[in-house]
Amino acid sequence: MTMTSQANRDPPKCPCCSNPWQAATADFFAKLCVECETKPSTETANNGVGLSRANMDFDVHPSEDFFQYSNGTWMKNNPIPSGYPSWNSFMSLRVKSQEDCKTILSELEHKLKEDSKSISDEEKKVALFYKAAMDQEKLEAAGVVGMLPLLELCDEAAESNGPRE
Repeated sequence: MTMTSQANRDPPKCPCCSNPWQAATADFFAKLCVECETKPSTETANNGVGLSRANMDFDVHPSEDFFQYSNGTWMKNNPIPSGYPSWNSFMSLRVKSQEDCKTILSELEHKLKEDSKSISDEEKKVALFYKAAMDQEKLEAAGVVGMLPLLELCDEAAESNGPRE
């Protein structure tokens, strides 16, 4: 098997595609030119992954305020929601993930009520677990009774190890 030299490959179509980071980062940082980002081809478009020119504020000169230049439009389009001290793409993903999980679990719970024969045993277990965890009245009424065996084990472990110095 022979290695193909860079000289034998097709020349890059734009400066973005010849970016040395392209190979090292699997296209995560590579597609920053307008031509590559706006092409509908799945080979060149970043499809919402990695850096995006759509998040950049071109009204700000990069040498004046690089942070505002590179993130300004994203910050304008994603204000900090009430109840959060800060907001970023990771928090946005976390909240979306939680909402998606709640939707899936709620659908499973509804499916269990409507037609329990059509769901698998695993789905049934998950739906029942979710239903039990969401029954606040029952949980409040039970108090810590369910945790007493675990608390007793903790007490036994603490007594057998003696006091800490």
